[in-house]
Parts: sequence; structure tokens; C-alpha cells
Amino acid sequence: MGHSKRMRMGEKKSFLSLFVAFCMVFSLLSTALAKPAEAKSTRAAIIVAANGTVSVKKAGGSKSYTAYKDMSLNEGDVIITGASSSAVLKIADHEDEITISENAEISIAELSEQGAGKTSKIKSWAGSLWVKVKSLVSSEDEFEVETPTAVMGVRGTQLGVSINPETGIMTVFLAAGKIDASTTTNNGQDGTQQTTNTILLPSQQLNLDSRDEVKDLDFKVDIIDINTFVQTASPEVIKALILNKSLIDQENQQFIAAKKKEIEENGNSNTGESSLTIKDTAELDKVAKNLDNLIGNIALAALAQNKITPDAMKAIISDANNQINDATKKLDLDKVAPLDKTAGVDSEKEKLKKAELEKLNAKKQAELEARLKLEKEKLEKLKAILESMEKEKKRIEEENKKAIEEAKQKAEAEYTSKQAEKENSSSNETTTTTPSSPSPSPGGSSSRPSNTVVQPPVLISPTAVTTNTTGSVEVKLTAAANYNIQILNGETIVSTLGGKGDAQTIFALPLPNGVYNLTARAEFGGRYSTLVAIPTVTVQIADNIVQPPALVSPTAVTTNTTGSVEVKLTAAANYNIQILNGETIVSTLGGKGDAQTIFALPLPNGVYNLTARAEFGGRYSTLVAIPTVTVQIADNIVQPPALVSPTAVTTNTTGNVEVKLTAAANSNIQILNGETIVSTLVGKGDAPSVFTLTLPDGVYNLTARAEIGGRLSASITIPTITVQITDITLTQVSKDANTVTLQLSMKNFLSDKEFYAIQAHLVYNNTLSYKGPIELEDVPNTVFDGADKSAETLKQHNVSTQSELVYAASQFEATNSTAEVKNITVVGTKALVSIPLTFSPNATGPTNVDLIYVKVVNKNGATVAEFTTPKSITVTK
Repeated sequence: MGHSKRMRMGEKKSFLSLFVAFCMVFSLLSTALAKPAEAKSTRAAIIVAANGTVSVKKAGGSKSYTAYKDMSLNEGDVIITGASSSAVLKIADHEDEITISENAEISIAELSEQGAGKTSKIKSWAGSLWVKVKSLVSSEDEFEVETPTAVMGVRGTQLGVSINPETGIMTVFLAAGKIDASTTTNNGQDGTQQTTNTILLPSQQLNLDSRDEVKDLDFKVDIIDINTFVQTASPEVIKALILNKSLIDQENQQFIAAKKKEIEENGNSNTGESSLTIKDTAELDKVAKNLDNLIGNIALAALAQNKITPDAMKAIISDANNQINDATKKLDLDKVAPLDKTAGVDSEKEKLKKAELEKLNAKKQAELEARLKLEKEKLEKLKAILESMEKEKKRIEEENKKAIEEAKQKAEAEYTSKQAEKENSSSNETTTTTPSSPSPSPGGSSSRPSNTVVQPPVLISPTAVTTNTTGSVEVKLTAAANYNIQILNGETIVSTLGGKGDAQTIFALPLPNGVYNLTARAEFGGRYSTLVAIPTVTVQIADNIVQPPALVSPTAVTTNTTGSVEVKLTAAANYNIQILNGETIVSTLGGKGDAQTIFALPLPNGVYNLTARAEFGGRYSTLVAIPTVTVQIADNIVQPPALVSPTAVTTNTTGNVEVKLTAAANSNIQILNGETIVSTLVGKGDAPSVFTLTLPDGVYNLTARAEIGGRLSASITIPTITVQITDITLTQVSKDANTVTLQLSMKNFLSDKEFYAIQAHLVYNNTLSYKGPIELEDVPNTVFDGADKSAETLKQHNVSTQSELVYAASQFEATNSTAEVKNITVVGTKALVSIPLTFSPNATGPTNVDLIYVKVVNKNGATVAEFTTPKSITVTK
């Protein structure tokens, strides 16, 4: 619970109100009835365009809201765009504009005003954006863009910022204006910080993959790499850049004019701390030519990389040219000249830069080689350890083999002696009894057993002493078809299966580590055969062995004409069973112990040598071979759909289950629960059909099939889905003449949502009121049952014509106790609190009670669940 992890309380209940009011980790404030707080600043940003999936998280909150045009944003708000989506923000009082690309995350770090200065700070964590900043009015104005690797202070600027999603490299490109870029790093030894900065001028870019990559940022500054910029920029960012050509040209003309004047007056131009060098008019002309062709080169690269279609580009250029009055400045892609990479570059500085970058790359390569060398050394050490372990294992095996052989000889001697005694006893009994029918031949099924003598089973395997390392011991025997075969460990029956006549009865015995002198016997009508000794079995299971699944069917080579192949296996209930085609996992289902797990595999024509394995905790069993399956589908067979997801057993806590399948575009895909069709969607060929199934709590073994013209495909299995919805419920439990009692309950707060404290807000009109105590007594069999370790309150707040009732509860650790109070879990539904509400004397008709907000936190203060959608219940006097 944040600060409450070591928080303790005295036992007296008088502390409860203070505890709940000031020590609850979340200190929630109701937003439904409270008056709006006066804003500290009137500054805001406005969403002027939102396309696709754009969401906003308000400052300090975790709930996302769908963004819309003219939505107001404030300091601390976060904007997130999805795939193929974009947004445009405008700073309301300054006309600064930010175009945000797809898959981006931007936060408004600061929007403040102090004295004569206005501060605007934007943080970009992912994606790309284009920033258009108007010339700052006051010298105290600030506009800043921060990324994970650098901070850019800008003045009168048009710039693009992108973060490569694969490498994390940040690129900032300046089209017009000026940027003061800086990085701050910790020195480490003395705890001080060091800031390094550089100045970017038009046509320059800065690339960084970390804040401490270089000590001199000038080494990472270059003339813009057009292709790389276009590759990382979204179409929306490129469009914004081209449409702003008129403003970019104006700023750059002013920049060139100023530098020309400096050269005329001083003989050279002062570019300050920038790596761009302009010594004379000739160099200035090269820079000016680059600026004139900058946007044209970006447009050509966007077309070449298919970022924008030719028709769309034509329309964008037309819109941009409509804003340009000077005909010589209008954009014509047929007249674009390539950029001169030597413009503004000092050859001597470039040599130094090249040398430093070579040193940097050599250092990085050396560090990489050192890491690889260290990993190799670790692998060699591990190899030596494994070899040593293997030698020790062989030594132990030899010693065990010797001990087993000695035990075997002793056991065989004892068994021979006992068997002779039992045979003598059985022979005496046989001579005094007249059989009613011939005795069956050992293991045969053609004759019936006698009324008195039960023939022992015949041992097929094992025929010699064995050592088993899996814990699954296979024993094969034959016996009459009307017999039961029992395997015993001493006097204990380990397993029983029915005889199959001449066919083998196969036992798979799960045995822990140990030495086993097992025996087998046949049973018929309560009578038993003599015992058959099974050669000694020594079980030595490695700690990390996962037992392989047992194949039930198919047990022979098969040919399938439907394309839906059924495979049955058994495995431990906590295992997952995987079927593989080569290295590819075809399907996964949960093991069910002795019950069969049945796979329905949709396979096209072909010959399949499938295998199966068990998986537990990321570890795998050995492979089990499945007999060859040949699929030969007739032309008129409807092909089953292909399952895209889920591919493994899942647990769902929302009740909204997503299933993705593909099927022919002329088919309908049906999902069934047993015999009931749950949902139907049209197949889309290679594109998946996405089902969103609303399912109540339960365990679902769903299937799917395709339908064309009334003909149905074979069904395919969808991995087991367990739905356990996490929820807070509000119900009415009783009512009398003047009082209605409501109950809040918690449902399915499992191990992933274990909690320590909760707060809930209810709203109702003034025909109802809560007249009970603030500090609640302990109620057995409720969520916070335990007066010595928990506290609960109910407090009503009256506002105008409505009232708000706040329920708060938390666990705590008493000061006189050393016992730790742990988080709570709820399986199923459990009562939280009962709330008696009293009707006013003039109450008539129905009244709504709304549960408007619930927040649940764990002991560390992290939110595990938050419910913001109101739930209503209607009560009547």
C-alpha cells in the first residue's frame, strides 16, 4: 500500500475513522457531486483533428477516453494513437500546432504561465510528430520537446521528431528555425549531472540512441538523411510538413537574408554553436539551394517508399502551392535537385567527427565482443559442469545397477521359495475340485475360466530389470477377456485394467522414485490367480521431467477424407498437451488427468507424421509419435475453419472472449457451445473473422465449423476457456415499510487481482438516506471479516438534491502484532457490505441508486481494478 506496507495500528476502534480518512492508500475524491476546482492556469491544448483510434488519459487517471474534435487537453494529459491513426493538437493561446502520427504516445508535460512568459513542454515516448511553433512573442516564452534521449528547446521552429520502434533511436530534423538540443547524464561517482548541447539549424538532423552515447553532440549532427526520415515518419507527418512549405520558405528566406547580411558586414557568418559552417557567399548559396529543394526531396522519397499515393501527393502539393504567392517557390517535383551533402560542412571538423565516430564504433564493437566472449566463457564453464555431472550420473548408475542385481537375486530366491509353497497349496485344492468347464489357455479368450481356478496373466514386458527416468512405467500383459488384471506393489493394488484375450493390456503406471518389485494377478468373480512377478523396476526421475501424454487414438495408420482429424490423448490435469507437425505447434489443449483430451485438427490434403508432447511451466516432455495420417479430402467437402487464436487454454476475467478464425470467403463460420450455435460470422478468406463472445462465468469447450449452402464442415476444437469475471455487484437483499437494504459484493478477485483496500461511491436522491454508523462493526463471512486486522466505514455526504455514500475498507497490521496481513483474494462471489437506506416520509414511486465509482488497490498501493461505468438499481418504498 505504498507507505502502508509497514503501517500498523493499535487495536482500539477509535482509530478507525482517522485510519480510513487519512491512511487509505488511494485517498479518493468523488468527482460526481463535488464542485469543480478552480484551474491554476487558463492554458490548454485543443484537439483540432482526430482520425482512427485516438484516446486520452486525463492527468493522474488510468481510464482512457476516446478523443474527439475540439476536446480540451490540460497539463498532464496523455494522447495515444493506434495503428493507421493520427491527431492534431493546437496550443489554444499561441497557435502552436503538433501533428501526431500513428502508434504514438505524447504527454503534455507543462502548460503554464508565469509573469510575462508562457511555457509549453511536450514529451514524446513513441511514434513520430511534426511540430509547428510560431515565433515566441516574449523572450521568457518556452517551447520544449522531450524524448527519452534528448530535450529540444525551440524558437520559431518547424521540426520533426521520430523514435524508431525497433532500435529506439531518436531522430530530430529541423526544416526551419532553430533548436537548442541537449542531453543530461549522471556522472555516477560524485552524483553530479553533466549537460551537453548543440544547436540545430535548417536542414540539419540529430540522431541519438542514448543520452550518454557521445560527449559532443555535434558528432551526431548531419545534413538530413531524407530516406531515413521518410521511413520513420508517418504519412500524416509528411503531409503536415509539405502543407507548411509556405511558412517554412518564409522562415528560411529570413535565415538566408540574415546570414547574407552578416557576410557583407563581417566577411563571414556566425552560426554559433551549430556545426553548420557558412564562411562565404558561395557556401551560403549551397545552403540556400538545399533549403529550396528540401521539401521536394522529401515528397519524392515519400512517393518512392509508397508512404503517400501519387494522387494523394498531387492533392497535397496543390493545397501547399495555393498558399504560396511566389511562383518560383511553388513545389514542382519535376524540377527538384538532390541535396548537396557538403553544403555548410567544414571539411576539417568533418575529419575530426569521422575519427571520433570511428572510435565510438570501435568501442561499441569491443564492448560487443567482450560480452560475446564472456557469454562463451560461461557456456564453456557450464559445459564442463554438465560433463562432470554426466560422469557422476554414470557412476551412480553403475552402483545402482550392482545393487539392483543383488536385490534381484535375493528377490528371485525368495519368490521361488514362496511360489513353490503356493503351487503346492493350489495343486492340493485343484485335486479336490471338479471343474465345470475346460480352463482357458493362458492369455486366451476362446474358452471360459473354471469356477474355481483363475489363470494368471501372461507377462509380455518388461522381461528384464529396468531403470525408468520418467516416472511413467509401462507394463504389458494378456489375460482372458472376462478377467480383470491387477498390478500390486506388495499388498497394495496399484492399477486394474480389463483383460483383452490375445490382445495386450497396457498399463502406464505413474511411480515416484524408488525400487519396485511389482507383481500381477488376474481376478474373476472375487477369485484371484497366482501372482506373476514383474522384473525389478528402478525409478529415478529428474526434478524437471515432464511426463509425456498417453496416446489413446489413433493407434494405427489412418486415411482421413474430411480434413478434420481426431486425436485423443491423456495427460496430467495441470499440463498442456501440444500436437506438432514437425516443429510447428498445430493445436494446444489442457490435460484432464484420466479423462481424454480430444483434438479436432483441421488439416489439408497431405501425409502427416504428427507428434505430441506435454508442457508444464515452460518445460516439455519427450515426444509421442502419432501414427501416420493421410488426408484425402473429397471436392464437395466443406473445409473447416482455421483457428488463429486462442491457441492455448485461457482464463478470461471480463466475459468478453475474442476468437479469431479464417475460412473461405463464401462460407459462414459458426462457433458452438455443445450443440448450440453461439455466434456466426462470414469468412473472409485469409483475413481473420474476429468473434467477440459475451460469456458468463463457466468453463467452455467451444468448437467451430464452416457452413456453405446448408453443408457443414467437420468441427475444430477451440482450447478450453474459463470465464471468471471480476466484478463489483449491487443488489437488493431485503425491504420493509421504510427501509431497503442493499448489498455490495465482490466477484472473482483471483491471485492476479489480490487486494488490500477498496473504496466505493453510491449516489441517490434525497428521498433516501443512510442513518447508520460511520464506523462499521465486524460482520462474519464478509470480505473484510476480521476486526483485529481490518477497518470499514460508511459516510454520507449531502449535496443539494442528491446524496453520496462512500464506503471505504482496508486491512492493517496492529502495532502489538508481528503477523503480516496479506492481500485478499475472492473466488466466486462474496458479500462486501450491507447498506440500509431509509425512505423519507414523502417518498413516492421508484428511486435509483447508482454505484458510480469503485477503486481496488493492493498492499503496495497499485490499482488492481477500477470500475467507472455506473451500475443502477431501482428501489421502491
